[in-house]
Amino acid sequence: MTNSEFIKKAIEISNESTRYAKGTFGQSCTQNFINQKRAQYPAWYTINRCNSLLQSAPCKLFDCCGLIKAICWGYPNTVYTSNGMPNLSDQGIWDKMLEDRSHDFTKIEPGAILHIKGHVGIYIGDGEAIEATMSFGSKVVRTTVSNIKTGKNMRKWTEYGYL
Repeated sequence: MTNSEFIKKAIEISNESTRYAKGTFGQSCTQNFINQKRAQYPAWYTINRCNSLLQSAPCKLFDCCGLIKAICWGYPNTVYTSNGMPNLSDQGIWDKMLEDRSHDFTKIEPGAILHIKGHVGIYIGDGEAIEATMSFGSKVVRTTVSNIKTGKNMRKWTEYGYL
């Protein structure tokens, strides 16, 4: 997959009906699926959070690293752990998958994976990112990389690297 194909898919997903949900990579929000996630992560999937997610259905569910994995795994025809992308956490992606890491945002190229402790996003160019986040509407959303410019839904990232 080229960086432009990667970015195109991230933008497409950001235009879909999505919600942020821990441990997800594009699954449909259904009662059965939410029950499975609640059993897996009971502290995160509280009754109130489950009800809120179900009220948003139909939608697709993503967490930050799940967005990256889903794209690499061929979303919407997702094949789990395919295309050389294992099932890793945000820190696992950062530690094991990325090359050419940098803190110098003057040299960032579209398709870079953005990183702050506990979170990752996708740089799409022109000082903007796509990320699955609980901030800015609890969904997959386009944000501004404040390391580069100011704008709506700003986030300052600490570093970036390339898959």
